[in-house]
This record gives sequence, structure tokens and C-alpha cells, in this order.
Amino acid sequence: MEKWSTVWSYAQRSTEYTRWEKQNHFKINVRSNLYGSAIRLKYSNMYNRERIAVKEVFLCAVNLQKYENNLVRISEAFDISYKESKYSGIFSCDVTPDTTLEIQMVFATYKNPLTGNTFNGYLAMVLQSVEVLTDEKPVTLACFGDSITHQGMWTEPMIRRLYQRYPGKVTAFEVGINGNRLLRDSPEYANTLGVSGLHRFEHDVLDICGITPVSYTHLTLPTT
Repeated sequence: MEKWSTVWSYAQRSTEYTRWEKQNHFKINVRSNLYGSAIRLKYSNMYNRERIAVKEVFLCAVNLQKYENNLVRISEAFDISYKESKYSGIFSCDVTPDTTLEIQMVFATYKNPLTGNTFNGYLAMVLQSVEVLTDEKPVTLACFGDSITHQGMWTEPMIRRLYQRYPGKVTAFEVGINGNRLLRDSPEYANTLGVSGLHRFEHDVLDICGITPVSYTHLTLPTT
């Protein structure tokens, strides 16, 4: 039975103080560790109280073995309201554990969208997650926390090792926010640090498509 599984997601925060000068777009690269037949994107607006106008979104799937590029406009113009989530259209293509996804998002204005985060040093605004249509349900691991998680010092090496050992069977990503607190929201003057871990856990973890229940003491991985 085909299922949608998340290959990348991130924790949204307020980008009020983020440098966003004379630009109306961003571009990021995301790696998939899964086999699949289609891709879709999920958008979300957790912090911008005004509607955010998106002009268009492009997706390029690069298979490193076949050296094939497939550029497609996966979403045309749309608005996304405060606290709203939306899905893109579905892009049918062969996805393998060596597929890199390039995502380009263009906004209707140059005004800074106030919902986003940083990903490998780049900005990712409004984009919430990337999902792949798979034949089998993989282990889907979300690394939840603060800057210790978000800076990737332990998450990135761990994810690389998981992907090397379990190609096609495990997908993992971090949903940390620098300075985030577990029990209390950030002070109003520092809301860029995100709402409390308790408040954002549902949106950033439980709402992830295909998320696998994981305890902090034991993670069961598939056998090779």
C-alpha cells in the first residue's frame, strides 16, 4: 500500500529579525533516502499574521546516478493565511536514496515573510516539509530540540550514518530552534526563538506525515 513519507521537515519560527534584503525567493537542496514514485511539498504559516502571497514554486529532482534533471513548477500563485497549512501539487518521478531535491520558492513581494527558519545556512520560508510517495513505510525520525539539535553537530553525522547503513528504509531530519525552551514560550521581545517545545510539538513533530513513534531510550531500526 502506497504511503506518503516525510524526507525533510523543519521547525518554523518568527523571522522578524532575519536578514531579508532585496530578495523575493530562496533555494535549498534536500536529500531523499527513500525509494518512491512522487513528491509533494507542504507549506505552513505559523507566525505571519498577514496572508503571505506566493508567486510560484519550482522543484528539480536530480538523480546522482542517472544525471537526469526534472524541473517542474509544482505550485502556481497562492496565498497562505496565519496558522494555515497547504499542500502543493504532486510531482510524479522516480526517487531513490541518491536523489537530491532542489526547491525554489518565489514570493509575490520583497517583504520578509515572518514564518521560516534556517537550513544548512540558508533561509527556508513558509516551506514546512517534503514528502515522497513510498511503497513501504520507513522509520521516520524527527530530532526535536534547541540549538544543540538545530546546529547539526550530532544530528548530521547521525543522519549520514543512518542513510549509509539503511538506504531506502530510514528518513530523518532535525526540528530544533536555537534558544528554544521546553516549558515556556520565548519572551515577546525574543519571539524569534519560537514558542515552547510543548506548544510546538504537535505542529513540528506529530503533524509530520509518516512520523514513527520513538522513545528516547530505544529506536528500533529495520534489519539490512
